[in-house]
Amino acid sequence: RLRQVMAGLTAEDWDKPCFHRRGPMPVRDYVGVRLQELTVHGWDIRSGLDETAELSKEPLADLVGRVPRWLTNAFRPGLDLPAPTRYRFQVTSPVPVAEDILVNRDSYRVEPVEPSGSGQADVTFGCDTGNYILLIYGRLDVDRAVASGRLSVEGPKDLAANFTSWFEGF
Repeated sequence: RLRQVMAGLTAEDWDKPCFHRRGPMPVRDYVGVRLQELTVHGWDIRSGLDETAELSKEPLADLVGRVPRWLTNAFRPGLDLPAPTRYRFQVTSPVPVAEDILVNRDSYRVEPVEPSGSGQADVTFGCDTGNYILLIYGRLDVDRAVASGRLSVEGPKDLAANFTSWFEGF
């Protein structure tokens, strides 16, 4: 039934409001939220049975596009952790990402990585797109992800581990 409804949507329908528990949102955002939930919670289930489970590759581009909204919802300001801290993400395929997240105790901002190398990172995370999403969404423990090869980390391990305290998954 859902496929039938989606197949029948016109270009104008994608911007119409629909109900969400946090308030009305355009159909396009609602579908994105559902895709996010199916992808991430599907991984939650599979990873309980298989620690090598990966995210499906098809929705990764959409999930990368949803990261800014996720960070806004997941950020926990005011923690008594070292700040400012610049987290750099060097994400490879299938959807490359090169960005810094600069955390200043009560706020954060996302910046593109400067080609000149200015803006030295305190911590650099290296991974593929699926593991980037899992880290951003609070699904990866940094130490275990490094040990399993899902993630590489340059910089102090304690600062790296703090990322999932600043941005807590739910």
